[in-house]
Amino acid sequence: MGEAGPACEELVILAPNYYPAIGGGAMYYKLLAQGLVDGGHVGRVEVLTEAHPGCPRTSAERGGRLVVRRAYPYRTGRPDKHWSRYPRYLIENLMFPGLLLRRWRPGSVLMVHSSFHLYPNTLRWVVALLRRFRSGGPVMICDVRDPRLPRRRFKELISYDRVVACSRLVERIMGRDDRIAWKLSHIPVLIETEQPSQAERQAALARHGLKPGGYVFWANGVSRLKNIEVALAAMRQVRARRPNLKLVVAGRCRDWDDSFARAQAEGVMAYIGSLDNREVLALDAEAALVLNVSEVESVPRGTLEAVAVGAPLLFPPNVPEFEAACPDHVADSRDAARLAAQILDAVEGRTPPACYPLEMHGNAWVLPQYAELFRAAMSPESGER
Repeated sequence: MGEAGPACEELVILAPNYYPAIGGGAMYYKLLAQGLVDGGHVGRVEVLTEAHPGCPRTSAERGGRLVVRRAYPYRTGRPDKHWSRYPRYLIENLMFPGLLLRRWRPGSVLMVHSSFHLYPNTLRWVVALLRRFRSGGPVMICDVRDPRLPRRRFKELISYDRVVACSRLVERIMGRDDRIAWKLSHIPVLIETEQPSQAERQAALARHGLKPGGYVFWANGVSRLKNIEVALAAMRQVRARRPNLKLVVAGRCRDWDDSFARAQAEGVMAYIGSLDNREVLALDAEAALVLNVSEVESVPRGTLEAVAVGAPLLFPPNVPEFEAACPDHVADSRDAARLAAQILDAVEGRTPPACYPLEMHGNAWVLPQYAELFRAAMSPESGER
């Protein structure tokens, strides 16, 4: 904590999910909330998120300075195909106006994950009303972590005091709108830095029947949106020369059908389900290669953490940070034959290790930027409010 003290007295984070839920946002907000509290950058953090099996509705840690309230329906907004997603989404949106009745502490900041604006919602009106009748209310920040936010939804971000872009791609997209560009700040993704122990690695391998260096690891789940079909086509070609190498797939199963069942029966892939982040890191560290060919990423935290554990990897395309720092390690997401050649070069040692500047994703770099953002947003000279 600097001499000026905490950047804000209370930070309220509206998050779609939170650890131990599976997913990038769930882990990200855990790292961010704990880091801001431990570093003295904020006085108190409260996370408002969905319920999760086995977790209490309200929990506290860090001497009560970090509180998690799991108030919203479980799995709200997830792209599952069960009919119940509609009433759950409706219930969540009926609960958002409760933010208007909250007794906001002086010096409060409300930070909202942009995924709440992907679809029609009541939150846009809640934010607009909080801004219009701000007396005693919070400064509001929208945290945009996904380049897929529809342009027609950009107008919903106008009521926020500041907008955070987690990557240069998101910054470029959001910056095209003059109503948002002036309030836009780029703050890099925060990552897990604790290395998996040897015991964690061995346990993960044993649990899934894997051998060190015997698999290519894919942590994007079974999702056509993430280009898994290109990865499987490439792996079929790779196996012509490396028949014992298979694609081990972890994450949510969104698009399972007969084609994936055949790939599994043929030994081309092995789907092992959703994993805790520590287990993902352990499997990263023991893989012959960590692969990501998704074309819809900002800066995926999972890829950065694979770099941190020293795993050989191919980066996803269309990410300015990766294309600038490691152009020779960016995966070909369109041509399966070219991707197969890249995979073979990597697993057979013909591709040198990737050199990516991870220091920009550590606590020492990222957390002070959030603190400065909070101070700037609350400053009387912060611009139109």
